[in-house]
Amino acid sequence: MRAPRWQIIRETEKKRFRLNGYRVLLTRARAGLVIFIPKGTADDPTRSPFEADMISETLIAAGCGVLD
Repeated sequence: MRAPRWQIIRETEKKRFRLNGYRVLLTRARAGLVIFIPKGTADDPTRSPFEADMISETLIAAGCGVLD
């Protein structure tokens, strides 16, 4: 990512590196970790309601709890 716009990574090796970075972040310090997923909105192309719901459902299916 680079501000002020999102960058699309096209090279396979760079994609794997980026995904591995997220995997590492999500597997460290799991006790007490909070993942915030904002509600999607049709007005913002970077916050698709469908994608937000799918991410949420996937994390719940993987065993994440939901805070109210």
